[in-house]
Amino acid sequence: MKNMALYARPGVAYVYFAYGNHWMLNVVAHPEGEASALLIRAARPLSGQAEMFARRPKARREEDLLSGPGKLCAAFGITSEQNMTDLLDPSSELRLELGLPVASVLVGRRVGIAVGKAHDYPWRFVDGESLAWVSRPNVPSLERR
Repeated sequence: MKNMALYARPGVAYVYFAYGNHWMLNVVAHPEGEASALLIRAARPLSGQAEMFARRPKARREEDLLSGPGKLCAAFGITSEQNMTDLLDPSSELRLELGLPVASVLVGRRVGIAVGKAHDYPWRFVDGESLAWVSRPNVPSLERR
């Protein structure tokens, strides 16, 4: 079953191929056995930008390298090989690390959800101080919380 990673312990990567051309990175978020994950939609590059630009030759600015879930996976070289990776393991090549505290969180509807599929539910959470690094930063549904 392709989505077995969804049922893994929290912090495990669930990587899948979407729309026939993009890898998507998700982080399992619920207890083991319960299917739930968070889609990583964007990030700010802290190092390795030259390699990211090489993997994403159409990107013109640093802000465009990781500003969407498909772009993020392409820039980091994330594929099905990273599915089931423990993102909380400090020795893992692909891992989550603590960052700076977020002072302002914007909440809104997730991009790309069809009407009638919980399209008006607040699925999207954005660091309000890092809008230059996110995909579609000017979506009217983003509100400060």
